Amino acid sequence: MEKDKRTTAQIKKLAEKYKDSGQDLNAYLDGLLYQRYLTYWDYVHLDTLLSLQVPRTHFPDEEIFIMYHQITELYFKLILHEEKQIVDHQSQDLVFFTEKVNRINNYYKALISSFSIMIRGMQQEQFMQYRMAHSGLPGHPELGQGRSAGPGEPRSAVLEADGLAAAVGQQPLRRRREVE
Repeated sequence: MEKDKRTTAQIKKLAEKYKDSGQDLNAYLDGLLYQRYLTYWDYVHLDTLLSLQVPRTHFPDEEIFIMYHQITELYFKLILHEEKQIVDHQSQDLVFFTEKVNRINNYYKALISSFSIMIRGMQQEQFMQYRMAHSGLPGHPELGQGRSAGPGEPRSAVLEADGLAAAVGQQPLRRRREVE
C-alpha cells in the first residue's frame, strides 16, 4: 500500500511539473510506455566505447597504446569540463572553486600515476615499431582537444611522446625534428 501512495505522489509531482511547462503529462506517460528500455550500459554507450580500439598493425601492445591514449583524452576532457564550470560560475564562491580545483588535481594525479602503464605496460620493441608505422600520419603524435605545441602539434601528445621516448631510451620527437 505504501508503494501505491508513493507512486500516486510521484504522478502528482509530474503533473505539476508538466502543467507549469504547458505540456500534457499523459503524452509523456504514453511515451514511457512506448520508448525502448534504457539500461545503464546503453546510457554510457559502452558498446560504442569498447569498439573504438582499432589497432592498425599486428602488434598486440598497440591496443594498450590506443586505450591508454583514449583514457588520457577522457581525463583531459574532464579537466576542461571542470575548468569551464569555474569560468562560467558567476558567484565566485570559494567552496565551489576549491571543489573544482581539487577535482582537477585528482584528474592530473590519475594521469601522472597512469604514465607507468605506457612505460612498463608495453614491450619497448613493439612500441617503437608501431610508433614508426604511424609517424607519417597528419597530427602525429595523437591527442588533441586544443592543446597545440605548434602548427598541428598537440602539446600534450608531444610532451607525452617525448617523455615516453626518453623513458624507453629513444630520442624525443621534438629533438629529432630540430635535428632534421
